[in-house]
Amino acid sequence: MLRRFGVNQGELESSEAGTLLPLLDEFIRRMVIVMLAAGMADQIASRHMEAVVQEAIADAELMSDPVTAFLLTLLYTRLGLRDWPEELLSVYQQHRGDAMVAEGLRGVGFLSVPNDAG
Repeated sequence: MLRRFGVNQGELESSEAGTLLPLLDEFIRRMVIVMLAAGMADQIASRHMEAVVQEAIADAELMSDPVTAFLLTLLYTRLGLRDWPEELLSVYQQHRGDAMVAEGLRGVGFLSVPNDAG
């Protein structure tokens, strides 16, 4: 994946930075997924998806993966389901050890709160 960004994997692996290669690759993968999800959230978050998303959110095994939990919570929130704040808090508490997911969930919560001042 790093070749796409002009990084010579051989040089990186032969240096001390080679220990960071798996972390960098995971970071890039997650960023691409999050950017795609954010761009598509409004398009796929329709009432027809409500039952599917609620069923997926209830699946503890599925929600154990931080990135999957983030994406499902993003959809849940964009659907505006009645209990989205509680669900967002629950997923945040479960995955707050994952810095990217925790920050992403904070952002989703902040952007989802209605602005009554406008």
